[in-house]
Amino acid sequence: DLDRLHGFSLWSVQGGVGQMTEYHVDYAEIYRRETGIIRPPLHAITLQLSPVDPEDIEGGTFGAHVGGIEHYARHGYKCRLAPPQGGYPTPDWCTDAGWRHAP
Repeated sequence: DLDRLHGFSLWSVQGGVGQMTEYHVDYAEIYRRETGIIRPPLHAITLQLSPVDPEDIEGGTFGAHVGGIEHYARHGYKCRLAPPQGGYPTPDWCTDAGWRHAP
């Protein structure tokens, strides 16, 4: 895949004790904004690092939908075509079979 690599991005989102971290912009979004072309990441990873015990962590579910561009087209950028309800990130969060979640 390295011969097809377009770019690389690494960043940190920090939050203090008792705080949430807000949504952040990733490389694919920056590329889309600058070019108007949607290129989903070929490889992606997220790490959650905290000096706390697992039972003291609240929230933080990571999910990715395997529907790719078709899922994006149905819901729009940040779900502008299909606004979510109840505080979920998408209207089909955890109910559509295409969602995959990190344990």
